[in-house]
Amino acid sequence: MSYTSKSPHVSPSPDVLSQQYNDSVVLLNLQTDRFFHLNRTGARFWELLVEGKSLAQIHETMSGEFEVDEDGLTTQMNALIAELRAEELIAVM
Repeated sequence: MSYTSKSPHVSPSPDVLSQQYNDSVVLLNLQTDRFFHLNRTGARFWELLVEGKSLAQIHETMSGEFEVDEDGLTTQMNALIAELRAEELIAVM
């Protein structure tokens, strides 16, 4: 799947607090009292998501910042989105 303007809208859940720690981010879901840790690339994804960027914009930005092929980045983003969704840390519309 490639990201386009027709991709679903993804946003941070309002019940999530985030804290940057060095080059990673720790998320706390206030509804479940569960913590979630994002590594450097996940933290960058989260930062762009919080800024209100679309999935297409996030993909474009991250492909320029990280040495990864487009298909690999798409796969990694899809996996992260699925994980964040399962932990109720994001809303997908």
